[in-house]
Amino acid sequence: MKGKGRILVLWLLVLVVFLAGCASVTNTVKVNRDRSAELTFDIKLSKLAWLFSEQVSGDIQAKLKEQGFSVKKESTTHFLVRKKVKEMDQQALSKQELAKYGVKIREKRGFFMTSYRVEANLDIPKLIGELGSGEIPIPEKVLAQIDYTFVLDLPISQVQDSNADREDGGQLTWKVPLDQKNKLFVEVGVPNVLNIAIFAGILLIVLAGIIFVVVRKRKNKRKSLSE
Repeated sequence: MKGKGRILVLWLLVLVVFLAGCASVTNTVKVNRDRSAELTFDIKLSKLAWLFSEQVSGDIQAKLKEQGFSVKKESTTHFLVRKKVKEMDQQALSKQELAKYGVKIREKRGFFMTSYRVEANLDIPKLIGELGSGEIPIPEKVLAQIDYTFVLDLPISQVQDSNADREDGGQLTWKVPLDQKNKLFVEVGVPNVLNIAIFAGILLIVLAGIIFVVVRKRKNKRKSLSE
């Protein structure tokens, strides 16, 4: 997600902060095997929902649509904001850019498996101040009123390690307090298919050779006994 997209996402959060008073947000990122992804913000407000609705139906909704987001009003206090990304690779940021947001990626290569560890040290109030809210200060007590849940849904059966509050196969869920710093990490293993295939092929060749030698010896033994 490029600069404008990230700012719009933060603006969504800012709107919820100022207009909701108390709210819950579930942010789900579903990554598919074809490298596409689906981003969803499930926003439930407790009060002043008509103000949020009015904003979304105006300039904010137009800007969201420019970035490929759709906004669906489930009720006066419930909104779904979605976006589909065709190729996550095209949305990727450099390590230098990721570092600005407190995100680090570590890679450990092995012959059969390559492990990737993603660590995010997030200071949400600081990020909102720098990217989203401009000169509008957001009190941490207001941020504390938002029940924020982040769900990462990966196309794998399980992860190697994480500090998620809940794991269900490749689906990881974190409860993220917005009024304080948060550390999230996940480590996944990606098999080196070519190396595995080559090694398996070598093993099969060796196994076939052993079988051939054993069978040949038995035939020779039977032949000598018959003589």
